[in-house]
Amino acid sequence: MEKAIVKYLLPFFIFSALCLLAFFNDWNYDETCTYLFVKETSIGQLLTYQNFTLANHHLLNSLFFKLIQCTGLKHVIFYRLLSLLSFIIFWYSNKRILNLLGIPIRNIILLIVAPYFIYFTLGRGYGFSLALCSMSLLYLIKFKENKSGKNETLFLLTGVLSVLSIFSFLYVFMGMLTIFIYLKRRETISFNSIIKLIVVLIFLLYVYYAGKIINVSDPNIIGSNSFFNHGTISSFFSEFSYHNYQSILNKDVYYNFLKKIVLFCLLSPLMILFFRNQRIAFLKNGRPFLFIMTLTMMFMLISNIFFLAKFPIGRAIIYLQYLYLFLLLIFLKNIGKKYATIPIIVLLTLSVYMNSTHYFELLKPSVKNVLIQTKQYPLYISNTNPNIRLLNNFEHLKNNDSIFQSKSIHQLVKWAQKDPQSIVYILCKENELNYVNLNFTSVKNYRGGLTLLLINK
Repeated sequence: MEKAIVKYLLPFFIFSALCLLAFFNDWNYDETCTYLFVKETSIGQLLTYQNFTLANHHLLNSLFFKLIQCTGLKHVIFYRLLSLLSFIIFWYSNKRILNLLGIPIRNIILLIVAPYFIYFTLGRGYGFSLALCSMSLLYLIKFKENKSGKNETLFLLTGVLSVLSIFSFLYVFMGMLTIFIYLKRRETISFNSIIKLIVVLIFLLYVYYAGKIINVSDPNIIGSNSFFNHGTISSFFSEFSYHNYQSILNKDVYYNFLKKIVLFCLLSPLMILFFRNQRIAFLKNGRPFLFIMTLTMMFMLISNIFFLAKFPIGRAIIYLQYLYLFLLLIFLKNIGKKYATIPIIVLLTLSVYMNSTHYFELLKPSVKNVLIQTKQYPLYISNTNPNIRLLNNFEHLKNNDSIFQSKSIHQLVKWAQKDPQSIVYILCKENELNYVNLNFTSVKNYRGGLTLLLINK
């Protein structure tokens, strides 16, 4: 019974939840940006990174958007199908990896309910890239046991496609590729191997070419000039402690305490290295993941030193979190459950709680609802998002031209007071309500901490 639940009901339940989130959640800014740029860009320009030169241009996702646009489909769910299908790939590959490691399949839930869960519901490249990365990891592990041409080809193919989906996955692919080359060191170089090597080199040159365009064109690229402080390492731990939800905890002291707990839970697997009787068993399965993570970060340092590339942070390093979760599961397998279960439960509970909080936040009306509601009246916007105009111009969110923006809530109040209309709306952040002295008749809370004030003069 338990096996049937894990094998059929659990993936069905999670996939259904993802579909509901994808269907009922409105377009977000990044999806809107991709839609608009892709609409004005040809396939050739997408491939050569002309016109659409922002990091938001995730190549395979952009090409998928172009395909859906050609069909004339408009609903956001169609543009998220690639990410939803990615979850199926992700589930399949991780189920196979856990089976190879001798870890019960039910533990896959820790790999699913993680900081990157939401990306399987959005029309972006992260879900697809992570799914392909997990598939590439699967065939690397299989290649270690069986050096067949099939495992070699599938490892390289899925790894390359993973990077084409999100360029920052180049680092983890290079880490896996280094291990792959080491495993092939004693084999005679065949004609097929030479062809594959040439293809991979061409691919690397293409990523270098496109990456340079993005680095020059996009000043807001997700990256840091530091590797440790406010960089890759600190971001790794911050994402696990859900720093984006710091406001939910109200006070910094609670959040800092939470970070210490998360830090302890994440480092707990490495403590096993101090105990000789368990160290050998842990390293037998855990060594590949430690090597891949170490090599990945080494390539980050090399890219920064020789190519001045920024260190990836935030969602650009979700592959590091994914790999480390395997160490947690191996830790659980090789040490007494009495001790190992505690950090697993803490991280899983935190992840479920924060993802649930995120889900309930998505249930609130979005900017789209604001624009629809205020269609017939002037709307004054506190410029918390400088790209609000982009949302307004998006064809799914048509509105009138009576939209005014300012970075100052005081300026908005002055404009609203002088407006000849008897009904006026002000859209601002909740913490700006104290600065609004107009008599308003109703207040509605929207997604992202936005508040809409209906003012009757």
